[in-house]
Amino acid sequence: MTGSKPPVDDTAFRVGDRITTVVLGDSGTDRFAGTIVEDFGSSIDSAGLGRNWAAQRRWAVALDDGRLVFRDSAEISAVG
Repeated sequence: MTGSKPPVDDTAFRVGDRITTVVLGDSGTDRFAGTIVEDFGSSIDSAGLGRNWAAQRRWAVALDDGRLVFRDSAEISAVG
């Protein structure tokens, strides 16, 4: 299929891993570093809960600046 993204290997990450992710802020989009603090993979409802808002995310990430964000594997990159 043209234009489709390759599947992301969810096993490439785990709680405690250092990652980077893009965050939209006042000055545009910037890349921030953080640590994965929780894995919600086993509690994600693959049926989508019948809604298109407030999508579930796999990972809780504590950014180094103190913010907590939620991301899917395709939205994070390993550090180093």
